[in-house]
Amino acid sequence: MCAFRLCNYLHIYEGMVLEWFPFVPILMISMDTVFIIATVFNLIYFRKTKLLLALNIFSAVLIVTALASKAAGWEHPAALATVWFFYIFFYYYTMVVKQTWKLEQTRKDIKDLSFGKRASKYDGFEGKMSHRFYRLLLEQVKLFPNVKVLDVGCGTGTILYKMNETCTIDGYGIDMAENMIAEAKRKCPDMNIQTAKCEDTPFEKQFFDVITACMAYHHFSDRAGFAREAARILKPGGCLYIADPRFPFIIRKTMNGIFRLFNVAGCFNTPQELYDQFSNHGFIPDGFVVDGYAQVVKLKRRSE
Repeated sequence: MCAFRLCNYLHIYEGMVLEWFPFVPILMISMDTVFIIATVFNLIYFRKTKLLLALNIFSAVLIVTALASKAAGWEHPAALATVWFFYIFFYYYTMVVKQTWKLEQTRKDIKDLSFGKRASKYDGFEGKMSHRFYRLLLEQVKLFPNVKVLDVGCGTGTILYKMNETCTIDGYGIDMAENMIAEAKRKCPDMNIQTAKCEDTPFEKQFFDVITACMAYHHFSDRAGFAREAARILKPGGCLYIADPRFPFIIRKTMNGIFRLFNVAGCFNTPQELYDQFSNHGFIPDGFVVDGYAQVVKLKRRSE
């Protein structure tokens, strides 16, 4: 967009008359408005990037000035073209070159979303946001006394605790965040809670009756590895339940694209996409349920 502006204003600077199609100024203003709104939100929520806010306000002022000068018949705004040139150079240099190192420094924290640092507070606001997933999962999972249940990405152990309230289970949980594991052990002292990767667990072959992944699967970096491991440790006829957010097509594709762009381990899937991902690893579809933004996808391990 900035390159488009620079090209047009350089043409003006050379003495050419700028002929704008009606949609061009609307598109320019609309995009700048989006940038400004996003920047203001970023400033308020994260309390930083003041420079970005100033630059976008400056951008809006220049857009309005350009439209006013065009309406007034000023067809050769050389001074304005010069200002635009320095603005574009300063914008790209400051926001792309100088900020790149900050992105690299925070990339690791973005990847794991710092769950370990939030363990003590996770059952507060964030935990409440997961209650719909807990309820939906508990309504679907089939429990019986002393059933062997593994919760992958168990976090603070909430879903294991709730299942044990419903029916006495032989509960196991794994997570990569040590602080989360500590909270889960405190909440479920009689269960086997340990640090392990979802694709490389320490459990025996065909050990579990039920495996759950509640608000965790979309964070897995090796989803194919998890599918293989789940098939290994789940008993024939056992069930795998994946509770994850459900988004409209556009939002889901946009978010998945952002994850790929920033090399973040994350992906939101439809039930059919999950069926396809697990079909080559010995699983068959067993239905799914939806409640607003929450979905639970059920898969069954093929009997041998």
